[in-house]
Amino acid sequence: MKQAVLLFFLLVAGVCQAQSLDLLTNLHPRPKVSYFSTDTLGFRLSSYTEIITENQPSAASLRAIRYLQSQLRRLTGDTLIVLPLISYDFQGNAIFIGEKNWPAIQESSNDEHWDTSTHPEGYILDMGQTEVLIAGDDSTGTFNGISTFVQLLEPFKDSIPPLHIHDWPDYPIRWVFSTHNLISSSQISALEAIEDTMAAHKLNGLQQNDFKNNIYSVFENSYPPYFYNVDSLQAYSQKSNVELIPGMFPIGWSEGILFHDPDLAEGFPTTSSYVIQNDSGTVLTDPHIVLPNGNFESVSNGVFTGWSFY
Repeated sequence: MKQAVLLFFLLVAGVCQAQSLDLLTNLHPRPKVSYFSTDTLGFRLSSYTEIITENQPSAASLRAIRYLQSQLRRLTGDTLIVLPLISYDFQGNAIFIGEKNWPAIQESSNDEHWDTSTHPEGYILDMGQTEVLIAGDDSTGTFNGISTFVQLLEPFKDSIPPLHIHDWPDYPIRWVFSTHNLISSSQISALEAIEDTMAAHKLNGLQQNDFKNNIYSVFENSYPPYFYNVDSLQAYSQKSNVELIPGMFPIGWSEGILFHDPDLAEGFPTTSSYVIQNDSGTVLTDPHIVLPNGNFESVSNGVFTGWSFY
């Protein structure tokens, strides 16, 4: 009987350990450094949890906090109180959010988990029993740390085991290519859903080529709803920490330029010979060149004869 009980506890412990490891291995992208701590209990999120910021947080930090609040509302149905450090009484549990140069975060540099090395868009996430520390190497790093924190909350909604993560991206440019038609409101909704995924996985640029290819070249002929949709997407991109990169020269880009002045079309350089007869010049044809209906004067049923594609 004792052997059976022991085997049961070993199996349960093995399952729990596997579930805990899955919490880290399922993160995307996979952090450079991630491990569990064993000296404390896990952090439990509740309605009493407070978000602590610098006394005068930057616009970038506030944007990252607004993103966290939107994800908390999605996961738990509620948001948290945000307080500057000066108003925090160090009671209960709290989530400290800021950049590494914030003095309150620098005080944690004596912690055994702390890594003083910095990387563009990197962050440290340290999860204790009563405090969570999200420290970015820069403002985007802070946002990326919050993205990871949200991923950790996804399976449990309110509790996370004690752990430590230090991560930074391998590539500075992490873009998504888009050819959505911004005239359509439904396409804006689709792009917002894509940007939600981008924010969750730390992608930082939406290279947007309008479905009409040349819309950026012919703004003056666009419909008013188009500009409203562009403004809407731009505002949503700021919330998602996604840079919009408009594609000015997609396939067929010359059409937009020629729309303004068809004489800008590049012609093929040519040489020709003439024969003068009775004060009139006549071009001598090259017998090696055959261009049927080259003057496009012959038309049948709305189609230029001699041409299969134009």
